[in-house]
Amino acid sequence: MRNKNCPQIKILLHQLLAKQDMIAVELDELSLTNFERSNVDKVYDTFQETSNLINKIKELMPFRDLIETEKAKLDEFFGFSIDVPNPPAEITKDMVEAWQKQQFELHYLPNVKMSNDREFPGWTKKPNNLFYDSVNFGSLSIDSDEVKSGWVLIDGRQKPYGQNFNAHSYENDCFKDALAKLEKSGQIKTKNTGSRYDISFDELKQVEVMTLLAEVLAVSPDNVSLPRAIDFNILGNLHYQDWDNTENREWFSDSLIDDDRHLCGGNSDAGGLSDIRVVDSNFRDKMLGFRLMVRF
Repeated sequence: MRNKNCPQIKILLHQLLAKQDMIAVELDELSLTNFERSNVDKVYDTFQETSNLINKIKELMPFRDLIETEKAKLDEFFGFSIDVPNPPAEITKDMVEAWQKQQFELHYLPNVKMSNDREFPGWTKKPNNLFYDSVNFGSLSIDSDEVKSGWVLIDGRQKPYGQNFNAHSYENDCFKDALAKLEKSGQIKTKNTGSRYDISFDELKQVEVMTLLAEVLAVSPDNVSLPRAIDFNILGNLHYQDWDNTENREWFSDSLIDDDRHLCGGNSDAGGLSDIRVVDSNFRDKMLGFRLMVRF
């Protein structure tokens, strides 16, 4: 995706090159005039103008560092070069900073088929055989093992350890108040007010539920969903290895074809990032929670 500020950046770069030429000329004059004060001031002013131009260019490229970081991670993981485009123009630096305070992080995913026979340097924990058998035998959509390209916003917080899920749910949970409100209105049922646990897939898929949770992140509910199993697996391998370490599971958005059952996974005792199982849509459990993903 082309940066909408490209024309402005191009103009500023031309101005920057011109300033660099000016500095070379002024430095020559400075040495010839034995460093007269007026010439020193002229060089100083040009340096200041150059610095201001560089800062303006940086302001027009707010995600340069993020793009470089994402590319380095992806290149290392896949073992070949991945092109990382600019984030969508709708995303601003202020939005990213606000999401980070909510422990949501922006990442880029490339379009790659993650079939069981493929090998990548960083893919140390593949989904289990149940997942791939379900894809190969037609129980899951044929593209369930394919990562879709695009920028995503993912809840980066860890799953709770031990028995913490019984009372406190996810640490510093930005959805706590919204979940309490949904419980009070009868949209969801849970044993602990404000907890992400004990909520069924049927409850989570309700428009009213996703709409209220999307409001917390100030994003369109049309872009919000549970992550697919393959998204959870790849993001975990890439950025969130700690998701592999706790015994509770989370809901995924994948649904079986012609069947009212859905995927969940992540139990460390059953493979962590590799763990995927099938449960009924009305299933609820004190060890089954969820996280959200926003796709732009």
